[in-house]
Amino acid sequence: MKKITLSLVAAGLAASSLGAYAALPTGAAPFQVTVPNLAPGVEIILEGLYLQPTISGNDTTFATLGTPNSTGGTNFQTESVSPQYNFGFRVGLGYIFPNSGNDVQLNWTHFNHNTTDTAQGLAGGVNVAFSGNLQSKYDAIDLDVGQYMSIGTRFQTRLFAGVRAAQLQANQTNTQQIVGSPVAFNQIDNDKFEGIGPRLGIDAKYNVFDCFGVVAHMASSLLVSTVKESNERYNSTGVVSSAQAFDNQTQIVPGFDAKLGVDYSIRFNQAATSSMNIELGWQATQYVHAFQDGDGAGFQGPYLGVNFKI
Repeated sequence: MKKITLSLVAAGLAASSLGAYAALPTGAAPFQVTVPNLAPGVEIILEGLYLQPTISGNDTTFATLGTPNSTGGTNFQTESVSPQYNFGFRVGLGYIFPNSGNDVQLNWTHFNHNTTDTAQGLAGGVNVAFSGNLQSKYDAIDLDVGQYMSIGTRFQTRLFAGVRAAQLQANQTNTQQIVGSPVAFNQIDNDKFEGIGPRLGIDAKYNVFDCFGVVAHMASSLLVSTVKESNERYNSTGVVSSAQAFDNQTQIVPGFDAKLGVDYSIRFNQAATSSMNIELGWQATQYVHAFQDGDGAGFQGPYLGVNFKI
């Protein structure tokens, strides 16, 4: 039986909104590329996430049920854990360098969620109650340096490069208990992924009006990772019937982040040295073949972020 994973994983994309940093360039041709002279300052990034784990592997099954059919045979049906949406967060700190179009950002993304599904039916001719519990954990730290560019009077971009360190963990516990009996059997499967590597991306914003904009963020990473996997089976008395720990495996794991949303910028003074930016949208993150069994891991869902520049 395989495991569901969250990669979260994540993380989260190191992206802040662009419109609040400086006034729009004036007198620029429609496709003229300029580097804005941003006012220096500290950035504080707060973001709430409401995410659902996504599965690219093939199995989160916790039960196989048998149902008698009209021909005297048995129809079999599998039951799998279905992860639900849950809250996570991203926090960050940045600094805009004076008299330049450059900044540096440090961000942390965190997600931790438990999902439990149950079923009851025949297994081997016996009425059995099944349950499957999946705990998904994800943490990612991103450090990057950005270069801002303006194209015409309404389109702004931030090209960035840096490094990501990520940890993903998926623990699935499956329980089988004969109905009316204290006898139960448990299976625990643990997967853990730890990786670090380079990350490249772009943040883009089109200013529809002076304060409103459409934003998009895209990034990719390539993590050198260590993957650990183990499983254990035991009965209701706590006696272990089998246990197995697989050798640590080093591999290269690609990761992808994407966001699409809208934002609203508030400038507290004319020079835009102090401002606030509110961003709302949808995001998705995916890691390819993150675990030894080949399962991919990711999440998707809405986000709401606030960026302060002081």
